[in-house]
Amino acid sequence: MSKINKVLLLLTAFFGIGQQMIAQETIVNPTISYAGTPGVYRLAGLTTSGVEGYEDYILTGISGLSVGQEIEIPGTAITDAVKRYWKHGLFSDVSISVDSIVGNDAYLKIKLRTRPRVSTINYIGLKKSETEDMEKKLGLLKGGQITPNMIARAQTLAKRYFEDKGYKNAEINIRQRDDVANKNQVILDVEVDKKQKMKVRQIILEGNEQLSDKKIKGGLFTKGALSKTHEAGKLATFLKSKKFTPERWTEDKKKLIDKYNEHGFRDAVILKDSVWNVDDKHVNIYVKLDEGKKYYIRNITWVGNTVYNTNYLSLLLNMKKGDVYNQRYMSKRLTEDEDAVGNAYWNNGISFTTFSRQR
Repeated sequence: MSKINKVLLLLTAFFGIGQQMIAQETIVNPTISYAGTPGVYRLAGLTTSGVEGYEDYILTGISGLSVGQEIEIPGTAITDAVKRYWKHGLFSDVSISVDSIVGNDAYLKIKLRTRPRVSTINYIGLKKSETEDMEKKLGLLKGGQITPNMIARAQTLAKRYFEDKGYKNAEINIRQRDDVANKNQVILDVEVDKKQKMKVRQIILEGNEQLSDKKIKGGLFTKGALSKTHEAGKLATFLKSKKFTPERWTEDKKKLIDKYNEHGFRDAVILKDSVWNVDDKHVNIYVKLDEGKKYYIRNITWVGNTVYNTNYLSLLLNMKKGDVYNQRYMSKRLTEDEDAVGNAYWNNGISFTTFSRQR
């Protein structure tokens, strides 16, 4: 080979190497413009940092990205990966950056920070029994990771707990502060100001034409349908509890309908009820009723009574044609009382059929 050819071959070789070096140019920590046109790259590497105690492949696996796939930078694949980390719930900080670009290969770095764990929980403003209830109900555990959703849920549960106890205006604050003695751990202070228990200022009834306010609310020496909900500041409720709780009110609404049923109003319903604060210590209650029609017993027919005759069973039932249809009393005489019809005719296949109509 001539000297000229050798020189040309050498120059060609160097030129080829130069072209390859240009093609494989490495860009470290490139600036990514989200306003520009995305570039398509092969994902050549994926690493994580900031989290201890987990294998790298476990942390990179959460991203949904895999080495060898083609991705756009910037693009939805990276955005979706960040969303997956947030959705996982274990991390308080997530960022994905391009560590370097070599030719058409991109290397990504995922920086993570785990949510802090709870080292101590302090319950402030509570009795011992209330503290024990809070520990069971709130779902806050020492050693567990804490999230904003967990704190919001715990506040809601605590608020509901004290409302049920009659503290409708209770204030609950859950404060999170760094534990300086333990890395990436926090102290939770659950501060409760129960305020005062709520009482009922006034019970406003609408639609009760057949049962008077006194029969529903009760008097000084008489028991009303509302056995657990009473107006404060009234002589008639001097010796009765005035504390209001949603649980008590729910029970009394059922008892109110039961009272109407006892008086023959089997279709009675509460159309609407509402409770609102009058002041820091009292609520008002509004109840709108539809009493419906009053029912009477038209006839009583006994079927299948092969052991006892009709007269004896009617005597046990102690209800007759023309009586007000008392649903509660009939239930007692059929099955509940010690001398009920059902007890006298136990397991003998008696069926009871009643017919009623408005007088």
